[in-house]
Amino acid sequence: MGAPLQHQASIISTQFHPDGSRILTASHDRTARIWDSRTGKPLLDPIKLPEKDSSAYFAPDGTFFVTESVGGGTGNGEVQLWDNEMGRALCEPIVRDMDQDVSVHSYTSADVCRVFAGLSGGHKQLSYISFDIPPSDQPVPAWLADLAKALGGFRLTGNNTLELLRIDQQNSILHNVAATVSADHTNQWPAVVRWLLDYGKDAVVSPSSTLTIEEYVKNRIAEDTIPSLK
Repeated sequence: MGAPLQHQASIISTQFHPDGSRILTASHDRTARIWDSRTGKPLLDPIKLPEKDSSAYFAPDGTFFVTESVGGGTGNGEVQLWDNEMGRALCEPIVRDMDQDVSVHSYTSADVCRVFAGLSGGHKQLSYISFDIPPSDQPVPAWLADLAKALGGFRLTGNNTLELLRIDQQNSILHNVAATVSADHTNQWPAVVRWLLDYGKDAVVSPSSTLTIEEYVKNRIAEDTIPSLK
């Protein structure tokens, strides 16, 4: 039996990693921690959370974990994705700057492609927002480095110096990448690139969505509310 899992205040949520090797906890001391399930020793430094009413859970495949914090009257209820090994944030908080007393409840899809955040509080009705997650368990394609060069506008020379790319060079690289990308829509990497490079009328709002930007804009206008028109 391992040592007790010590926080500086009461523990709100506790969950085992899918492989059973680690335990994830969140506490009223405004931290989340990952522990060795056998010894009870902490594996990472405490991860600071914005609110004392925060919880944490592993993604279904255990590749990352999610924290969700209630606004608590401060207006900063948010959902955050974290790296399991280093405890680093994988993105900016994906829900924040909401109205006061916001409750946030998030769910990760079974295929680990999306996070769904449910927002409620104040006089608002419950609503859900869906966020795509970049692929984490698929091999990195060979063309990703070329895509980074084209989007960044620089390439690394043989002398380990950065060379500025001309616009025509960037466009040529993007054209080659687009031609190389697989047409297999079951692979997330090509889906992300097609979404990134598609500027046509059929461009969709996110890599995993079939809703076009044009349809999304029309739907928001049809809602005819102040938030939908912002």
